[in-house]
Amino acid sequence: MNKRSGWLRAILNFSLSIAALNLTFNTSHGFDLRAFSTPPGQQTTSVRYAGTLKRDFHHQSLNVTAPLYKDDSNAVLLSPRIVWFDLVPNNSAVPDLYDFQIGATYMRQTARQHVWSIQSTYGSASNKPFKDSSVTTVSGLASYRFPTSSASTWSFFLQYSNNRPILNGWPLPGFAYTYVPSKDFRATFGVPFASLYWKYADHWSVNLFTLAPWVARLQNNYIIGGPIQVFAGGELSQATFLLHGRADKKERFYYDEKKAFIGFQSPLSAALMGELEAGISDDRRFFSSKKYRPNPSPRTDLGASGYGKLTLSARL
Repeated sequence: MNKRSGWLRAILNFSLSIAALNLTFNTSHGFDLRAFSTPPGQQTTSVRYAGTLKRDFHHQSLNVTAPLYKDDSNAVLLSPRIVWFDLVPNNSAVPDLYDFQIGATYMRQTARQHVWSIQSTYGSASNKPFKDSSVTTVSGLASYRFPTSSASTWSFFLQYSNNRPILNGWPLPGFAYTYVPSKDFRATFGVPFASLYWKYADHWSVNLFTLAPWVARLQNNYIIGGPIQVFAGGELSQATFLLHGRADKKERFYYDEKKAFIGFQSPLSAALMGELEAGISDDRRFFSSKKYRPNPSPRTDLGASGYGKLTLSARL
């Protein structure tokens, strides 16, 4: 359930990760994914910071999810998000980019453990955020999920966004099936995404997330003990922005990259988790287009670069 909701949140804000991911999401893409599968009465405040250093730009993001109200059946959540692409040195072809979002969610759980929720998000993803209405981003999500057994759940949703690579500006329906037979295996399959966690041997596990064909992350983990682990894998991620002053208002500004990485994750306190990641980022490119293109032209290629990433996550 959390991975399904993670994809939805990634679409709403269209992560950089992502990656997703973090799409791990997590995603990648750097969001708190557990909020959407946690019962209303158990909602807590979560904060996630991620900072990435490359030879030619810095990337930072901050995501917060906080319950404004909660009881056993209802919850109201507030979710601000800030992303910053800081190019070093300044590149005349690619400006510094920002993504500011504020989201509000209402969720309700019935006596039969059916959960429905409504979310709206307002913000600006641009080189000049909030300059005028041409750089405003809005989205909405309505979802409904219900268990079919102790191990399985169906979810249905309807989502709208004015900043996504497919069917931009159209309501997009979808569904997902989640299967969790044990703590060692969980999977979600939907349209057009899938996620998987599998502890396939002692100390070894694998995470997979894909939002075909734009976002994917595969991570293999060696569990040293409890939440302490080392990992390695690869990722394809993307971010989209609305440049101020563009002639065609339907045009968006894309950033793509592919990464190979290794990393280490460990708790720093009872409430704080730390993660270090390092690797090579390649096929990095910026381009403008009305829709996503796998081989865009013209484009600005940045070439390969090593990178380091620090992620701090807290639940309060």
